[in-house]
Amino acid sequence: MKWCDEVIVFDTGSTADTIEITRRYANVSVHELSGPFPGFGQAHRRAVALARNDWILFIDSDEVITADLAAEIGPLAPCPQTVYVIPFHNYFNGRLITSCGWYPGRHERLFNRRVTNFCTNEVHERVQTENLTVQVLCHPIRHYSYDSADDFLRKMRAYSQLFATQYVGRKSSSPGKAVRRSLWAFVKSYFARGPNWRKWSHPGRSRSLLMGLPKGYPFSSTLPANAREDWSWCSLSRMLT
Repeated sequence: MKWCDEVIVFDTGSTADTIEITRRYANVSVHELSGPFPGFGQAHRRAVALARNDWILFIDSDEVITADLAAEIGPLAPCPQTVYVIPFHNYFNGRLITSCGWYPGRHERLFNRRVTNFCTNEVHERVQTENLTVQVLCHPIRHYSYDSADDFLRKMRAYSQLFATQYVGRKSSSPGKAVRRSLWAFVKSYFARGPNWRKWSHPGRSRSLLMGLPKGYPFSSTLPANAREDWSWCSLSRMLT
């Protein structure tokens, strides 16, 4: 990111040497979150507010801007009324996933903050594009989303808690709904969007098995949030994996 005028790092609780690493770069400033995590939407908006410039290129800590994308953005003459969507190459356990609904991924990441910003969702936050032009860029961001199945499950548990907070009292839930949505997500991801079903050893299999869990996790998490009852998803996750 040396080609950027300014790089804002908004640290929401990393355990790595974030502050020490950023001191090596003159164009980087670090800001640490104070208080409890406010959800992804609000955290993104706080980071945006810290920038000196109005044009925001937003990346998460597990994403890398490719040299080709940097070269594409550099000479761009952006329009404030346009939100720029960037393709994503998603990696699981170090391997590029080109099936199961993960390819090609696209996300809104370049925008003018005087015109728009991230929504305030606890999870699944996006840049708001209503009444704006959307333009897709050509070159990708590399997204190293999960290092392992354990990493996937850990993140899904955190996301499910935020989902439950966001939809408490607004979505109904039950153990049956969690199981049904998980199974349907697997079928859709592996058979409808995945590789040839005969290639059961394809890396898409692991990703599809795990894809069932995000659909069930939120609905299992809304059980205690809605009914204030203790209910464990662990047994279901073990059964499905």
